[in-house]
Amino acid sequence: FFLKHQSDRRRRPADRPLTLTLFIIMYGSTASQQSRDVEKNRICNVPSTLGIAMILFIICSMLYFAHFPATNELQNIIVAAKSKKIYIGSYSSDIFVIDIETRTSEISSFPAGNAPSFLEVNPLDASTVYVLNELGQDEYGLIFEMAMNIDHDQKKGDIQSMLTLPGYNPSSLHSSPNNDHLAVTHFFNGGGLALYSLNPLKLTSFYKFELTQLDHSQLHAVKFIDDHSLLATDMAQDKIYLMEIQNDQLFFVSEYAFATQPGPRSIAIPSSMDGVFVVSLQNLNGVALFTMADDVITLEDTHYFDECSAVSDVRVIG
Repeated sequence: FFLKHQSDRRRRPADRPLTLTLFIIMYGSTASQQSRDVEKNRICNVPSTLGIAMILFIICSMLYFAHFPATNELQNIIVAAKSKKIYIGSYSSDIFVIDIETRTSEISSFPAGNAPSFLEVNPLDASTVYVLNELGQDEYGLIFEMAMNIDHDQKKGDIQSMLTLPGYNPSSLHSSPNNDHLAVTHFFNGGGLALYSLNPLKLTSFYKFELTQLDHSQLHAVKFIDDHSLLATDMAQDKIYLMEIQNDQLFFVSEYAFATQPGPRSIAIPSSMDGVFVVSLQNLNGVALFTMADDVITLEDTHYFDECSAVSDVRVIG
């Protein structure tokens, strides 16, 4: 299966993954204090069994989490079911890898200054991961093809390919089901949708929508519908684009334009329902359900969450 969690990196920092550890420490400290209070009322100054057990539990918990370095810059999580690995991107020049079976973790380090924030697993080879190196709105990013058989001494995977991205601030990537192509969206400075052929990694097309400098495009998410069709969201234009691939080139097919400014952000496509997809609406704190037939995108329904301040990512199961 595929699992991804993406924080709103342009609005809030990612939380540190130490909530459970802190809870354990707080709980353990309370139990230890209670144990000490009891001990004061005893004649023999011997630690209670509960206190010793809690202290040992705290130490074991901290040692377990110590394998996973604390950082407030975790960004993208993907699960490769075939290899039983979890790959976690970050803004701290590292990719963290967790083995689901052994519960051990490894680190694949990039040169300082890199930000391997977005990841995609090769659907036909779970040991190969595509990595977007997001450098910010004023610099071009990089895309890597990584073989994640990590060298334990060097603490890094094998970089098979590395290319400079054609646009600014890459914001998402997705591979086609047959693994022939990889699509990448760009958010700042006019956006743009890049298409790469794989084996080897090679840029074949870069599509920029014809807009004025003030009326710019901010592509955020991209998803393949099938091997030759894909969807992309434009948060600045409040549009959803349907694109197709012919001879390794991207071509515009159709679009859906919102009447308001909901900020279409992420896309989810259920595997069990043809012609149906869901889009998160960041500015309206909701989601929209679409159908598609004969290249026409139709809005079917919307749902809003009054309790939420900003909807971010959306995923479907089945």
